[in-house]
Amino acid sequence: MLQGIHHVTYLVWDLDSVEAYFHDHFGVDPNRREDSGPVRAVEYEVGETILRFSQPGRTASIEYELLRRFGGPVISHIGLTVRDLESSVADLRANGVDFTQSTITSSPHGGYDLIDIAPEESCGMRIQNELAALNKTFPDARMGIRLQLCENVAGALEGTDA
Repeated sequence: MLQGIHHVTYLVWDLDSVEAYFHDHFGVDPNRREDSGPVRAVEYEVGETILRFSQPGRTASIEYELLRRFGGPVISHIGLTVRDLESSVADLRANGVDFTQSTITSSPHGGYDLIDIAPEESCGMRIQNELAALNKTFPDARMGIRLQLCENVAGALEGTDA
């Protein structure tokens, strides 16, 4: 079912410091910036995986609450790739897993569809199954964090196992 890691998202208090650190020490600038909505974020492509750093823009958000609770920086979520999102969701439902939404929805970041596994079903982790383009994935690995699954679209389109 699992194909790989699409991205890891860290929540941070000071996004500008993280960006400066990656520029000064690794010589890289973000491949993507997000400055609207409830968070500011930067993304770095590291091989097939996206490293995303997000700073909450308001106190009334799950992102802010995770940072406050764990002291930050903290992993928000990890995205995992699956070959077939609908089949994966059906298999999980058949195994008794509940979801927070009734159907698969589109990501607000674009490029993939998702569905969240109910935290009480996943040891307190917020798990999100996702269908992502370009062979990317989303996984999370900390209590109170969400895991995301995405479909390996590139492999499916090319007819490969990649």
